[in-house]
This record gives sequence, structure tokens and C-alpha cells, in this order.
Amino acid sequence: LHRAVFIIVRANEGTFLYNETEKTLKNHIKGLRDKLMQHSDSTFLRNIQKEWSLYKVSIERVRDIYMYMDRAYAPQHKKPLTYNMGVQLFGKEVFDHKDCKDRIMNLILDWIKMDRNGERLKQETNQILKSLTTMMVEIDEKLYLDVFEKQFLLETKIFYTKIAASSFENDATIVYLEKILSVLKDELHRANNYMYKTTPSKLRKIIEETMIEEYKERIITKSGSGCQIMLENWKYDELKTVYTIVGKVKHGLLPLQNLVRRQCIKQGEEIITSEELDENPIDMIQTLLNLYGKYQELLDKSFSTLKNNRVLVRNTKFSKIVKEAWDHIIKSIRDNRFEEYLSLFIDSKLKKGKQNLSSSEFDTIFKGVIRLLHHSVDKDMFEQYYKLHLSKRLLSQKSQSDDAEKNILGKLKSEFGYAFTSKLEGMFNDMKTSKNLQIEYESHVKFHNIDTPFDISVTVLTSGFWGSGNKISVNIPKQIRGASDLYTAFYTDKFSSRELNWQLNLGTADVRANGFSKPYELNVNSLQMIILLLFNDNKQLSFQQISDEMHVPFKQLSSSLLALTLKSKSHGRILKKSNEDGTKKLTTSSIICPNEEFLSKLVKVKVSPIVFKQNREQKKETIDMINEERRTVLDSVIVRIMKMYKNMRHQQLMMEVTKQVQTRFQPIPSVIKKCIESLISREYIRRDEEERGLYHYIA
Repeated sequence: LHRAVFIIVRANEGTFLYNETEKTLKNHIKGLRDKLMQHSDSTFLRNIQKEWSLYKVSIERVRDIYMYMDRAYAPQHKKPLTYNMGVQLFGKEVFDHKDCKDRIMNLILDWIKMDRNGERLKQETNQILKSLTTMMVEIDEKLYLDVFEKQFLLETKIFYTKIAASSFENDATIVYLEKILSVLKDELHRANNYMYKTTPSKLRKIIEETMIEEYKERIITKSGSGCQIMLENWKYDELKTVYTIVGKVKHGLLPLQNLVRRQCIKQGEEIITSEELDENPIDMIQTLLNLYGKYQELLDKSFSTLKNNRVLVRNTKFSKIVKEAWDHIIKSIRDNRFEEYLSLFIDSKLKKGKQNLSSSEFDTIFKGVIRLLHHSVDKDMFEQYYKLHLSKRLLSQKSQSDDAEKNILGKLKSEFGYAFTSKLEGMFNDMKTSKNLQIEYESHVKFHNIDTPFDISVTVLTSGFWGSGNKISVNIPKQIRGASDLYTAFYTDKFSSRELNWQLNLGTADVRANGFSKPYELNVNSLQMIILLLFNDNKQLSFQQISDEMHVPFKQLSSSLLALTLKSKSHGRILKKSNEDGTKKLTTSSIICPNEEFLSKLVKVKVSPIVFKQNREQKKETIDMINEERRTVLDSVIVRIMKMYKNMRHQQLMMEVTKQVQTRFQPIPSVIKKCIESLISREYIRRDEEERGLYHYIA
């Protein structure tokens, strides 16, 4: 047969041989098709697959016989090779025949529909489907795409449009989402098993469009089971499912991102506008920390992906909207009290008291505090309040743990830089130095055999480090002046270039009271000690007389005096007050005298000054002090920048100054301009004579 083909082609009869072979194959396939059409639906596809397999074997043998014709005739005359011709003829006679094609398509789609409806197909059926789709691709990829795939995807869209409508209406949102996952898994498994490589991606897109894209808004807002309910009840796993599924479509997560932003701001504002929490700032910060922790957990558990099966990476857009929401919440706290409240919260954790926390608990709290502080644009205001509260803890020796104090200081330094904590570290250094000085002083007194009426412990503070509020100059009474003069002499002898200013309003004292029914030991602040000493020589005094004697203004003395006139659960009033008009209010004309009927359950009586809530005037004083510090910072930054660049235009200077200080506070452009004008008048920098927007550094 091989030689016969060779002879025919060599005799220039290749066209005759080719055409006759094509006609013979066409007639054979027609007969085969007519025979197949007589089979029932149950065996029709199986027999097509069987006949196709046999036909392929036959046409491969024909190809082997016609090898010379394929080499010497077909290419020169631009004819398909024998095998390709045979395959194309099979496709044309089977799939161009409408009844046969429609029957094949309907039966394949029926099998797939049965599979989708839960009637699992046998392994043999799956193999037949795989063979049939492979047959179409082998015949012509275009045949598969235009005849089968197009119809299959259309049927899929119709099928899942109905399924989606029914399921979304009747099922809870999470059930609907889980159904989508199941559908995707089953359909992709089906496509990978017996369809061509072009189908899975198109199939996925159809399902995403019909089941996700059409419902992405309603998934978020569905009453009773939508994302709003999930978020209110912190359903992390369910929100993760939403994130995974809805994120498959373009802009699908945008409604969820908007919901998270709105919900976060709403929950935050409910906390910061609560009258009950506003009266207790420590509880407010704790509640904010709890909420903040929930949203951090939400980002980790619901809106993140695992990279390389090890590293959890948060979605950047969700991280950004949560950050923006918290920026808004912190900025919205009334009268910009956040920084003060946050410092008070830390103070409550670091103070000695009933609450003893472990190092791990401290660490967890401090991490949350630092994260919250990142959302503040006025970090220098926090620094000011923290310095004030830290000074009170250190001076009254009420710090619960030195390790915890150093821990939070280290975290602040790591996050916000050395400049942020330099004064705070200076305060700790002062305490350490003061302890060493105290030891030296006691050795000095002992060595020189100096007789002192009582023991004193002095803490020497560097004025630039301590934010201890307004300094109070007190008239030191003669009973304690000797001890203060003795320490002053010791200190100036040691440091001749330094000057000591006594701040008795910051100290404490233990006073032995012998004028009551039995002796008591009163633990009071230094101002209260001086008040009590005045009654050694006076049976009664007016508030004005006490103020004049001590040289302390009424406002600064009232809290200390008032505490001595009030009773507590453990003790009665130490002093009594009375007014001529019969009122109980403490005024300059109020008469103060010892309460001879004073009783206490304890021999050691602790008396603390009344802490008044900061009023508007005090708040203004604090703000003014912070603004003054900001101007000093701006001055130094401007000079440093100009010294580096020598010449700089106005806009560039404004931008560079803002960039350098915004980690501590958000500068106001008008204030920067005033600082520039001030530095020009003080001849640190000058304007260019010809171009006013250009500055020069004056060396």
C-alpha cells in the first residue's frame, strides 16, 4: 500500500488520490453518523466516544500509509495532511449536522446539570465527557469554543442566576457565602476534570458575576445577617469569608471598607461622647483600648492573608481606613483632652495601689497605649502631661515598678525618638543623683556630729526637666528653716556654681500631733505641715492670715487647707472652719482652728490635698505653656535647617519645618511664619534684598 501511494503520487495523480480518499472518508463518517443517531440517549454519547476512538486508530493507519503523499503532495498544494483531513471531516459531518450536534450538546449539558443537582456522575461518565471535550479540541479548538463552551457558559449563567436569587433570599448571608465557596470548588473541579484549559477561568468569572458582583452591596446590608450584624458581634470568621469571597470581584470590598470605617467611627464616638465616661477618663481610655484591640484583631483575623504559610499580611486598604477612622476618633475628643486622659490612664497603672500587674500585662497595656498615641497629632501635649504625672509618682514614691516605668519610657523612645523622652530620662537621673546626695548628706551630718531636730530627705530637681506646675515660693517657718539651711550649705559647698530653690509644695512630711485625745502621726504634704505648725502658736487663724503668713496665694493653698477640714472614712476633720455668714464655703475670711475632738481609726493618718478638675483657666495655662514650648522648638528647627542649607525659599522652609516637627505636633503655618519673623528680628536669618521669599542664614 505504501508503494502504491508512492507510485500514484509520482505519476502526478496525487490530486485524484487525495480527493478519492477524502470522498471515501466522508461517506464512511456519514454512515457512522446515521448509525449513531439510531442509538438511544442513554448510549448515544458513549457510542460516539467509542466510534471516535476507533476512528482515530483507523485514520492514524491511513496516515502511515499516506506518509509519502503527506510529504510530497499535500504541502505543495496547501492541503491538510491526511490525519488532519480525517479529523476535520469527522467534525464537519458530526457537528455541522444540526440534529447530531444539538443532541450531543443537550446530552452533555444534561449530564452536567445532573451533577450540579447532586446526582454524582459515575467515573465512566466523567471519562466519556473528558473524551468528548478532548475530541472537540482535537477536531478544532474553535469548535470547542464556539459550539460547546459558549453554550455551556450561557447555561451556567442561567442556572446560577436562579440559584443565587433563591439562596440569597432564603438563606442567611454566611450560608449564602459558604454556598458560593462550595459552588466555586465544585465547578472548578468539574472544569479541570473534563474540560479544556480555557474554560475554568471563564467559568469562575461567570459564577463571580452572577453570585457575587450582583449581590456585593446587599451582602453588606442584608437585614438580620449582613456584614453590619457580623461587625457588631465581632464575627471574625464570617467576615473573613466575606473578605475572601467578595474580594474576588473588582471593587467588591469597597462597600465593606466603607462599612468598617462608619462602624469604627460610630463606636468610637459613642465612647468619647458618653457623659459617664467623660467623668472618668481612665475608664474612657480603657474602653477605647478595648475597642482598638478589637479592630486590630479584626484586621488580623478577617482582613489579612497568610504569605508563604508563615507571615500574616494585613490588607493595606483596610489598615488605612481603620487608621483614618481612629485618627478621626482621637481628634474628636472634646477640648483635645485625649493626651491628658491617656497620661492619666498610664498613671493609674503605674501607681502603687490595689492593682498589681505582671510584666506581661504591663507590656500589653503599653503596646496598646503607644498604638493609640500614634493617632494623636499633639504628641508633645501628651509629653507635657506625662511629665507632670511622672513627677508626682517619683516625688511621692508611688511608682509601682521601676521596671515598668523604664519599659514604657523605652517604648516611647523607640517609637518617637530621643528628643521625646530626653526630659523624662533626666527626671530619672535626678532621682538617682538625689539618692546618692542624700547618702552623702547623712554621712556629712554624722561625720561633723551635727544635731538635727528631725530627719529630712531632699530630692534635687533640674529645673529644665520637671513639669511640676507653677512654682510656689513659701515662707519657710523657723521650726524647719535650720534643716533647710543646713542642706543648702552642704549642697552649695559641693556645687558652688549651682543655686537651690526650695519647692515645699512638692514635698511630704510626717508630723507628730500631740494636741488630740491621743498622739497621731499625720502624713501630709509640706504645705499642710506648715499650716499645722502655725497652730502651735495660734488657737485660730483666718484663711487670709494663713495665706499671708506662708506667702502663698489663696488659689494655690486652698486644696491643701480644704483637705485638712474634711473628714474621710478612716478619720475625722483635723481642722475646723467656720464663716461669719454661716456658709460652709472656704473663703479668705473663713476662721480655721484645730478640731480638739479629732478621732481616727488608725494612728498613722494619711491626708492628701483635694485634686480639683482642671478648669478652663488652668487648661488655658497648660495650652499656653505647650504653645510656648512649641515656638521654642520651631525656632530651633528653623535655625538648624537654615544653618544646614544656608539659603532657602519660604515655601521650602515651611515644608521642611513641618516635616521635621510633625512627629511631635502638627504646626500651624501662621505660627511658623511668626517664628521666622522673630528670628529675622533677632538676626538669626535675613531676607534677600531683592527677593523677599528667599532667606539667608546669618553665621
